This record gives sequence, structure tokens and C-alpha cells, in this order.
Amino acid sequence: MRSGVRSRPCALGVWRPRGQQLGCERSGGSALAGSGRAMEQVGVGWATAGLECRSDHGARVGVAFELDDHDVDASDVGGACRPANGRLSSRALRGRLITIEGIDGAGKTTLAAALRDSLEQRGLDIHLLREPGGVDASERVRELVKDPDVRIGARAEALLYAAARAQLVEEALQPLLDAGSWVLLDRFVDSSLAYQGAGRDLGVDQVRTINRFATGGLDPDRTLLLQLDPAVARARSRARLEGLDRLESEADDFFSRTDRAYRELAAADPARIRVIDAGAGPESVLAAALGALEGLID
Repeated sequence: MRSGVRSRPCALGVWRPRGQQLGCERSGGSALAGSGRAMEQVGVGWATAGLECRSDHGARVGVAFELDDHDVDASDVGGACRPANGRLSSRALRGRLITIEGIDGAGKTTLAAALRDSLEQRGLDIHLLREPGGVDASERVRELVKDPDVRIGARAEALLYAAARAQLVEEALQPLLDAGSWVLLDRFVDSSLAYQGAGRDLGVDQVRTINRFATGGLDPDRTLLLQLDPAVARARSRARLEGLDRLESEADDFFSRTDRAYRELAAADPARIRVIDAGAGPESVLAAALGALEGLID
């Protein structure tokens, strides 16, 4: 039996006709697993759960992949594995990475909190993280890059963001996704492409290369881009009581380049990046975000 495997180790059980000996085939080339007979499960130790199972002989061969409390039934003639109860547990598959993007003042933090609550109410195991930050080392980098009293060159800034991202992926994102959890992330690679690649004029492709290495090639399953006129976003940022950080203090043309880059990224990858009008009210923005996640939410 061939199986394409991509998941974590699990208990493997092979079903056979009751009393039948396991083997590859009978004389004459007919497959052992017959139809119309009582079946029993034979445990054969541990294997890695796969998402594709096929019989070399084209016969109905059942394989049970025990993932937590859910058995996957691969007795389909076509060989595609499916859950015995018709549904896949979120823990049986890789989790989902949802990122929220947009220029400062677009409302990312507000949407992230509301979206987390809404997804939790739907029964999803959801974790809200931010960038830069999310883990101790990355939070220290956050303090540095946001400090308005610290001078940081454009290339150093891009590398610092990438370093914080690399640590977040290794320490938090990848383990959570591998465990089947959903991660809602306030900013990810697209921020660096827009802010450092375009805003700092370092080049989007150059910054993308740095971050491909930093993340190990991890891509979001869906990105929610909050789009807002830069002038309106700037007014929102200036109205906050805590004052502006180092990036927020940049000139208006910096944010115009950043906004333009975001729009170009969305146009180049519309399947992943879903644009949301951030000028609408919070409830409307949340509704649009949930709509953009259709196809990912069971």
C-alpha cells in the first residue's frame, strides 16, 4: 500500500476479513481484502498519518489513522482518506494562519480582538499574536524598533523585523500550526514588504528574500488587508493618547509608498489577500473579515 504522508505519528490499524492472514496478494494476483465478510482491525504499530491512501491492487482496503479521538477511514475505492464520521477534527490537520495587515491607524488591533472572540465562539482553538513580538525575544526587538529615540538604518530595521519573525515562527507559530491550532497574527511578512521594501525603498523583492529565509517559507492561509486612506489613518494614529512610535513618526510620503505597496500586493495575490474597507464601522469590518474567511471555517 502506498500512502502520501504529511502529518505526525499516529497509531495505524489495518482492516482485514476476519480470520484472514495479512499479505500482499493471493495466488492469481487477487487482493486479500474481500468484500461481504466480517472485518477485524489488526494493529501494526505506529505510522505517520497521511492524507492519501491507495491500494496497489485497486481493491477496497481500509486503513484507520487514529488521530486523537477521530479515526480516518480510507476504504474509499478512489483511495482518498476521509474521517469515519464524515468530518475532520481541527487537531487532525495543520492549523490555519490568518494575518491582518494595513498601514498604522487602519484598525488592525481592534479587528484582531473582535475576530478572535468571534472565532472562539465558533469553537475554534485560536491564538492571537502580534508582530513584532509574540515571544520574549521578539518582544524585546519590538521595544527597540518602536523606540523613537533610537536611530536604526533601513537595512538594519529590515533585518531586525526578520529576526523577530524568525524567532516567532520557530518558537510559537510553527508549533501551534503543527498542533492544529488557528493563529490570528497582527502583521506578518507583508508588513515588511510594504514598510521596508517600499516605504524604506529597499525593494520588495530583496525584503521578500530575507523573510523567506526567516520564516522557512511559511505563508498565511488568508490575509485580511484593512485598506484606508493614508490621511485618515494618520489622523487616527495622531489621536491616540500614547503618542507616535518611531515608524508612526515618519513623513506622509512614507505612508503613501507603504499604502501603494499594500495595494499592489493585494492585486498580485487576490486569492490570499482579501481587501476590507477599514473606513466602515467595527461591526461591518468584522462581518467582512468573517466573510473573507469563508472556505477556511468549517
